[in-house]
Amino acid sequence: MNTDKSLKNAITSIILSAIMGTAGALASGIDWLMAALITAAIALMGIAGAYLIRASWMKHDANPNKRDWRHLDFNPMT
Repeated sequence: MNTDKSLKNAITSIILSAIMGTAGALASGIDWLMAALITAAIALMGIAGAYLIRASWMKHDANPNKRDWRHLDFNPMT
């Protein structure tokens, strides 16, 4: 699985999570349906986070000799 596919899956999961959350808010009259949709939305957010972490590690491991930590240095004098 490459980085692009992981990012695509993460974006898809985020969009589906937003749809499930909206549907859960609209179905607030039916308690069990609202709970199921909100639970599915939260699970999809977790899956999206896992895909994003996987994509970042795959990108990081692609160039092991070119690790650049300067973007973490907030000292403007360097």
